Amino acid sequence: LKVLSLSTCCFSGPVFESSTDEKIEEIQEEFTTFITKCNEVEKFSICHCKFDCRSCYMEDILPLISKWPNLKHLTVLQVKELRTCQFLQSIAGACPKLTSLDLIFIGIPRVCHFLPNLTYILAKSKELKFLRINQPGLYPMHPHIWKHIHKARALEGICLLTHLNTAIENTTIVDAISKLPRLHLFHLISSTVGERFASAIKRVMVDNGVKQPDVKVKFPDSSFNNQRLTYLSNFTCKMRHLPLD
Repeated sequence: LKVLSLSTCCFSGPVFESSTDEKIEEIQEEFTTFITKCNEVEKFSICHCKFDCRSCYMEDILPLISKWPNLKHLTVLQVKELRTCQFLQSIAGACPKLTSLDLIFIGIPRVCHFLPNLTYILAKSKELKFLRINQPGLYPMHPHIWKHIHKARALEGICLLTHLNTAIENTTIVDAISKLPRLHLFHLISSTVGERFASAIKRVMVDNGVKQPDVKVKFPDSSFNNQRLTYLSNFTCKMRHLPLD
């Protein structure tokens, strides 16, 4: 088994009268046993149950995926139970083959509690080629992104999508991207983007030796402004990204 996709209800555990700690411990034991038996997983995705099952314990369970040494691709989609995403810190050093990370519409949509733990991925995941953060409340100038992004020198693609109406400081992002020699794809969908921003990004990529930069800087789809964030179930970049094995 190399490809696995699960919904959060898989981690809800059996229905029985006991304390929360006992429930978490039992689910952890079951998932640990599963990981031990299926230890060749390379691509894993976890998404929120569409039937909105009772609450689960994702913050306590997901760190266990660090026991997959061959994990390359990880997607976390619409898992509203998550907050700080402690699992990011867990897998940063334990999954050295991690190639792509997609964090899409997770936790509380209006905030990004997980960005501090993302810095561990940037610092330790030496094979990381693609990073996607599609979150309505993502502050695109957050220092946890641009002060640490240069550590992930293998990055080839970055996709950021936010609903926030915030000014983009061209210099900060351009300077950070200039330190990523392999980056050839950059997608930023934000409500406020500088007019010359895309050109500046392309120029930096060309200076780094990239022959065909894929730079898309645009405003969010108009439908985002007509719906409440709680209904943005498909809040994700629809543009094509670089192929990964």
